[in-house]
Amino acid sequence: MHPSRRKFLQTLSTGALAAGMPRWAYARAFDPSREQAPPTRDPKYRDWSSAALAEAKRLGCSYADIRFTRNRAQNIAVRNGQIMRVGGAGGGFGPGGDATETYGFGVRVIHGGVWGFASSPLVTPEEIKRVTGIATDVARASAVAKKRDVQLAPAPAYDELWQVPIQKDPWEVPLEEKIEMLRGVTATMQKNPSVLFAVASVGFEHEWKYLATSEGSFIEQVFHFTNCNLDATARTGSQVKTRSYDRLAASGYEFLAQVDLPGAAADGWCALPPDTLTKALTASRPAGRAAAVWLVRVPVGIWVCGGRGPASRAPAGAAAWTFHPAPPGHCAMPHTPHDECRPRRPHQQGRTGK
Repeated sequence: MHPSRRKFLQTLSTGALAAGMPRWAYARAFDPSREQAPPTRDPKYRDWSSAALAEAKRLGCSYADIRFTRNRAQNIAVRNGQIMRVGGAGGGFGPGGDATETYGFGVRVIHGGVWGFASSPLVTPEEIKRVTGIATDVARASAVAKKRDVQLAPAPAYDELWQVPIQKDPWEVPLEEKIEMLRGVTATMQKNPSVLFAVASVGFEHEWKYLATSEGSFIEQVFHFTNCNLDATARTGSQVKTRSYDRLAASGYEFLAQVDLPGAAADGWCALPPDTLTKALTASRPAGRAAAVWLVRVPVGIWVCGGRGPASRAPAGAAAWTFHPAPPGHCAMPHTPHDECRPRRPHQQGRTGK
C-alpha cells in the first residue's frame, strides 16, 4: 500500500470516529450565574486567526479559513410540579452547574486543489498551529482521489459583528425563577382533573461564532434561541390523549412572555370542563370503535380536529364556542405534527373520519 494512501485512510478513520461522537460528549458543565459568556470583539481571536492563516499560507495552501464556536445550552422540564430535568444538551444534572458548554475551532484549507479539514476542542495558539498542519496533511492525502481542482466563487471581504437582538438575557435569569414559572404552568394544566400528566419545559441556547478567511473576512456572530413546550395527557374512561404545544424563536427570555405559557396552558384540554371532555371523547361512535376528537380552545373559538374513528360533533357544552375550519394546508392546533393532524380535504374538516 502506498504511504500516502495509508496516511489518507488513517486520517479518514480518525475523522470519522470524531464526527460520530455526539456534540455533548465534548461539553462541560458550568453555572451561568457565575460564568457569563465572554465579551464580543475579543482581539485574541483575530490574532489567533491571523496566525493560522499565515501558517496555512506557509504550508502552500491556496485558501484557508478558521472558525471558532462556543455553544451554551440549558434545558429545564417540570412534570406535575416536580423537576424532571435540569441540564444542557445531553440532559441530566451536570456537576457544578445546570447548563453545558461546547467550545472549539475548525480549520479548512485548499491545498493542491483539494479540501482538507481538522478541528479540536482545545483552543490554544499551539493547538491552532498543529491543527492547521493536520488539515493540510488531510488535503495532501486526499489528493490521491482528486478528479479536478476545487474552484471557489469570488467573495468580498467583510469585517462585521452581528447579534440577534434580545431584551432579556436568559442566562441572567435565576434558575429558581425558571423552575417556579414552569411549576405554575403545570399547576394550571392540572386544574382539570382529567389531566394525568402535565409537563412544561423550556430551553435556551447561546451560539457564538467567529470566522476568519484568507480572503480578508473577519465575521463574528451571536445567536440566541429560546424554545418552550407543553404536554398535557388526559384520560376519560378508556380514552387517553396527549396534546402538545411547541414554540421556538431566535429571541431572548422575553419570548416566553410573548407566547404566554400560562395562557397557553389554559387554552387546551385544561380549559374544558370534565363533562365536556367526556362527551368529546365518547360521543357518536359505534361499539368497539374509538372516537379521536380533539377540542382546542383558542382565541378565535373552538377547533375540532379529528383522528381515526367515526364522524362526530362538538358536544353541547361547547356550543358557545364558534367552530372555524383549519386554514388550507394547516392543522388547527399549534402543536407538534401528528398523524391525526394531516391537512383535511374540505368535506373532512371537523370530522373524525379519514
